[in-house]
Amino acid sequence: MTKVKMVKELQECNKCLIIIASLVIVSIVFAGWWHYWQAPYRTLKTFLRALEVGDIKTLYDLTPPHERKQANVTPELIEKTYKELLKPLLSEYRLVRIQRTSAKNPWIPEILIKDIHVPFWLWYRNAEGKTLFTAAHVMRYPGEKGWKIPFGLFVWKLGIAAYGRERIDEMLMRLGYDLIADYRGTGISVKRDLMLMQRGIIKTPTR
Repeated sequence: MTKVKMVKELQECNKCLIIIASLVIVSIVFAGWWHYWQAPYRTLKTFLRALEVGDIKTLYDLTPPHERKQANVTPELIEKTYKELLKPLLSEYRLVRIQRTSAKNPWIPEILIKDIHVPFWLWYRNAEGKTLFTAAHVMRYPGEKGWKIPFGLFVWKLGIAAYGRERIDEMLMRLGYDLIADYRGTGISVKRDLMLMQRGIIKTPTR
């Protein structure tokens, strides 16, 4: 084998190594991005599984700190809500579709997570074909560990789809809700919302 041929083969080998190394780096970057991008969806699936089986601890663990503090959401309140409201509703309706969306574009999810929350649309359907359309908000404030889902907000929005806004306000008040904490860190007064509904000031549901 001539020296020139050896040099050429070595150059070709180096090119192959560069290509392989580049592919490995791209694969690692993609895997890291995919794991991070899928984190809100994994949190949502954990939340939905907990709803199916009545896992109160997991549902409470997934509540954001501001909801526990501002809205006084406790394991006892979640258990009461599950037994009296969610379990009867979810025994009739089954989840049939999940669609990821974004705060800026309701139809196209963001490639990079830029907001504090990632919204998902959910479709539930019963045996008669009636469909409930609602939303779940998966959120994480900067510096906080893990993604969370405001429990009261989810219940409120699902209740609006199933019973109407005025009736779900009444149901939540009976369960002991004073405030619905949203993903922005603000809250919705259940009593005030019901009053505005009864006075006709609010006429359309909020999704």
